[in-house]
Amino acid sequence: MPKAIQLFNVFRNRWVGAYWQSKGITVIPTVSWSDTASYEFCFDGIENGSIVAVGMIGCKRNKTAFMRGFDAMVNG
Repeated sequence: MPKAIQLFNVFRNRWVGAYWQSKGITVIPTVSWSDTASYEFCFDGIENGSIVAVGMIGCKRNKTAFMRGFDAMVNG
């Protein structure tokens, strides 16, 4: 998926979550990544230590890529 679309999807995800929170809805943000280049933006807007749902769509066929991203998320 092109980087511009990945960026837009992260923006849209965070914006909708913030909007719902402003309306009093409890939100558990979704975090997903595709490769190491996506680490520069895929964790934006997520508070350190918060509860998240992890999506595997970007690297579902590659366990190593998933674990690298998971480690990058946890170790921030």
